[in-house]
Amino acid sequence: MHQYDYGPECAELLKQATDRLYGWLQPALPEDLCLLRADGSEWLVTIAHEHTSYLCLSSGEHTRLVNAIPQLGPRLQDRQRQEESLPALRDVMGSLFAWNPYGYYEARQEADVWMAAEAILYALNSREVRSEAELATYIADMYDRWWGGLDEFGEENEFTPEICAEPARSIWAWWQERKGKTASE
Repeated sequence: MHQYDYGPECAELLKQATDRLYGWLQPALPEDLCLLRADGSEWLVTIAHEHTSYLCLSSGEHTRLVNAIPQLGPRLQDRQRQEESLPALRDVMGSLFAWNPYGYYEARQEADVWMAAEAILYALNSREVRSEAELATYIADMYDRWWGGLDEFGEENEFTPEICAEPARSIWAWWQERKGKTASE
């Protein structure tokens, strides 16, 4: 773990290192950027490889942040909104479980699929992924980075966009249908 005093110079260096919050990945950069308050409590926490982050804000901090950056307000998800997103997370997990590459999910815990579904939903919501083909590439890159290589039996698990086309197709169709329902509501 590396700790630095956060000030204007440090902020400038952080901005120059990457233009994405989830760009803090090894080996190019230290992983999982976090910002702490002076008392050591968390303010911003990231788990970059899972595309997960959260802010620990007091109500005053929340108000000041939204007033300073109004476009951020709708993107801040409180616990209630997080619970409302659980059905979407379960839908994406269902597509991943139905696909089950290399018999993978029989050997792994549901938490791995949850983590993958969260990353996929983030990529869709942030518009990092804009097509079915990009989604297949995203899933392949994510799975290859997390679980590629040799499995416990010494067999190669290689994830390519072609291999990941099936879940990408079902998740993309679900996403398009969901966007259509949201637009009409």
